[in-house]
Amino acid sequence: MSEKSQSNESEAGQLVEELSNFRTRAAAKRRLLEIGLPAVGALGEALESPNEGVAWAAAKTLGEIGSDEAVEALEKALSRPGIERVAREALEAITPAQSRPSGRLARGAKGAAARSLSADALAKALCGGNISSRKHANGHTMTVDLPTGRSQSVELMALKDADGAALIAFYTECGPADDKLYERALKLNLCIPFGAFALRTSADGKKLVMVDAYLQETADVKQLAKSLETLAKRADAMEKELTGADEN
Repeated sequence: MSEKSQSNESEAGQLVEELSNFRTRAAAKRRLLEIGLPAVGALGEALESPNEGVAWAAAKTLGEIGSDEAVEALEKALSRPGIERVAREALEAITPAQSRPSGRLARGAKGAAARSLSADALAKALCGGNISSRKHANGHTMTVDLPTGRSQSVELMALKDADGAALIAFYTECGPADDKLYERALKLNLCIPFGAFALRTSADGKKLVMVDAYLQETADVKQLAKSLETLAKRADAMEKELTGADEN
C-alpha cells in the first residue's frame, strides 16, 4: 500500500467519526467522496455503528462511490432496521457502476442530472403523488400530504456552504419552542438518520424547526423526494405533539 493510500485511509477513519455530528456531516461526506476507494473500508465498518445517522450516511456515501468492495458490507446492512432502504438503494447504484473504471467516474455520471437542475426544475421534479409545489419570491414551498390526513409545508432553498459548494436545503417549522420539548428534540438529533432539529427566533417568538441539506453535486431527485417525505413526517409528528394542530 502506498503512503498516500495509508494517509487517505487514516483520514477516512477520522471523517467517519464526523458523520455523527449533523454540523460536520455534509463536509465529511464530501471529503469522503473525494477520497473515494480508500474510504470504503472505514465506511463499511461505519455501517455497523450504533448511531443510525452515521450508518445511514455511510451507506449513502458507499453507493455514491460505487465500489464493488462495498457490496458485501451493504448486503449485511439490508437486515438492519432503519438503514435497510438506503443500503438497498446504495446496492442498486453500485450494480450498474461495476463495469465503470472508477468510483469517481461513476459519481459524475450518476450526479450529472441532479447538478443540471435549476431550483424551478428540481421543485417540479419532486412533485407527484403526495408532494406538490408553490413558487414564491424566496424559493418554493413543497407541501407533503401525509398518510394521517395531515400535511406539512417544507421550504426548498438553494444555498451554499462555507466552502462555496451548492446545497439543496429543506426547512420546516414544527411550532412554538416549548423548553421541555426543545430539550428532547436536541437529544433526538443524536439518533435521527438525517435532518436536524434547531431553534429559530421569528417575529412570533422562538420556533422549533427541522432542517436538512444535501450537496447538489451528489444528490439525486429520488433521494431528495424520500428525504423530503421523511422530514415532513418527523416535523409533523413534533408539531402535533407541540400544538395538536395542523398549521404547517
